[in-house]
Amino acid sequence: VGLRELCLGRNELRGVQRVECLRQLRCLDLSWNAIGSMQHIRTLSLLQGLHELLLVGNPLSQSKGYRALVRNLLPGLGVLDSSGLSRGGATASSWLSWASRRAA
Repeated sequence: VGLRELCLGRNELRGVQRVECLRQLRCLDLSWNAIGSMQHIRTLSLLQGLHELLLVGNPLSQSKGYRALVRNLLPGLGVLDSSGLSRGGATASSWLSWASRRAA
């Protein structure tokens, strides 16, 4: 499947499954769902091309060491919750403005 962006925010999702067919996915919005632990997003490690991930608003995003845990799970990820991972600084997500408009 050639899908590159997938927006699943605000759907009360508790986890992610069967994503291995989304090999070209670069941006994934899972914000404001009910994802509570790393166990529920482990399958994202199958998405080698994933560059941007939004998990803000999930119980998981409040966990201690959350950013480091996600970075270990997804070493190729460049942007988490609209902040850059590789340099530790804030880097605007290329689709943040779209996600903000959607949330409004």
